[in-house]
Amino acid sequence: MTHNISLINGLPTNITDYNTSVSFIINAYNFTQGNYTFTVLIANNSNVSGNLNGGFDSLGNNRVNFTYVNISVIIDNVAPKSLLLLAPNISRNFSDVSSIQFGFNVTDSMSGNSTRGNSLNCSLYIQGNGTVLTYVNHSIVIWNSTDYQPTYWFNVSSTSIDSGYHVWNVSCADYNNNVNRTARWDGVIGGSNGIGGSGGYFNLADTIGPTTSAPTLSASSVTEGGSVTITCTGTDSITANPTEKISIRGPLNANWQEGIGTSPYTFTGTNDVGTYTSKCYSIDTAGMQGGPSAETTFAVTKSAGSSQTSSGSSGGTTGPIVSVNVFAGQTKDLGAIADGTGIINAYQASTVMFSVTTSSGGTTASSHSIKFDEVSYIEGTATVTISSDPITLTLNVGDVKEVDVDSDGTNDLEVNLKSIDENGQVNLVVRDISVLPSEEATEGTTSTTEEAKVGMSWIWWVLIVIVIVVIIALLLPKKKR
Repeated sequence: MTHNISLINGLPTNITDYNTSVSFIINAYNFTQGNYTFTVLIANNSNVSGNLNGGFDSLGNNRVNFTYVNISVIIDNVAPKSLLLLAPNISRNFSDVSSIQFGFNVTDSMSGNSTRGNSLNCSLYIQGNGTVLTYVNHSIVIWNSTDYQPTYWFNVSSTSIDSGYHVWNVSCADYNNNVNRTARWDGVIGGSNGIGGSGGYFNLADTIGPTTSAPTLSASSVTEGGSVTITCTGTDSITANPTEKISIRGPLNANWQEGIGTSPYTFTGTNDVGTYTSKCYSIDTAGMQGGPSAETTFAVTKSAGSSQTSSGSSGGTTGPIVSVNVFAGQTKDLGAIADGTGIINAYQASTVMFSVTTSSGGTTASSHSIKFDEVSYIEGTATVTISSDPITLTLNVGDVKEVDVDSDGTNDLEVNLKSIDENGQVNLVVRDISVLPSEEATEGTTSTTEEAKVGMSWIWWVLIVIVIVVIIALLLPKKKR
């Protein structure tokens, strides 16, 4: 059982219950703020006379010892006051800083006084960047400060704030949770021309792009058609989580595919065998793009039973198919395409060596080359020079031309310009046609056959006429002599 006992003077209130707890109700509005001590006198016999200083009880026994209990009470029913925002100055502009310090002062007659044994708890609020609310609840313990120089500081990282226009404010609560949320901005340190309760404001500009780590890969080598996940990490002094973009360069492309995905990005364009290169860059919330990261490479290898070809070849050939990829300024060997087809992926100023079966004697020559003199994706044309006896051709996409590479009067090589991509890569297909019958030979054979057919038809007509004449002569009656 609990008894609520009001403050009284004189005789104590009698309590007849055993094991009783007692509480006191004190109306704090009757007291000013401060520390108070209340003393309670407790005796365990209810028959004690009004004289508390001695004697016997009604049974003749010595009176039981009295117990004195001191109760200390802090009465604090007023919120902290004189809450002044002092730094940074109102409408302050910051640029590319890693942190901002917010300074203020506050006083309190109770909790902020170190002699009272309790401190204030103050929090910083920052709002801005559009609809994004950044709440920085950095609570600090403070004591009283009454001047206009900042005594208390919040040091906040810029990554917790982000770039843009922001307003800020401070609230302070005492030990009894009396809160002051109406801080006053003092625009001039040492002055008193404040703006009550509106807080301060500032702008944080970001003019430097993030840095980005080198890409990490899920695999260093995959087979054709496989996938590689590429991950990068961007770091910025103001934006906590910049956006990382992935760039890829394939084995057949001189130019980068910039920003094709956001980290982590799964790349599946592994149709060409060779070495792929990846790099990254990052963009912060202010739109600033940082420089490229270091590069990381991975390999794409042939899958079992596959052969590397590009864009197909001209029809009509059942021989071997070989291919080569060559970049600008490089010279590579396609190899022998005797009775077969060669697929060339090349750029302007590159050269490809090859050999075919010559039409004269059926021997193999290996001194031929194709040089890509000029390539135009816009016009869809490529100019190439075929040597050893130089022959220069200007081809449109889709053109097919035949060439006599050994100057014997018979065409040995068919050249087909398949395509030119936006990066200037040419897909050219060459075919050995030296083993095919020449058009002249075919035409001569056809002419002779037709003449023979015509000659035989006249002979048959003559024979038929002779037979008819003989039959008529036998059938006519003979004259009598």
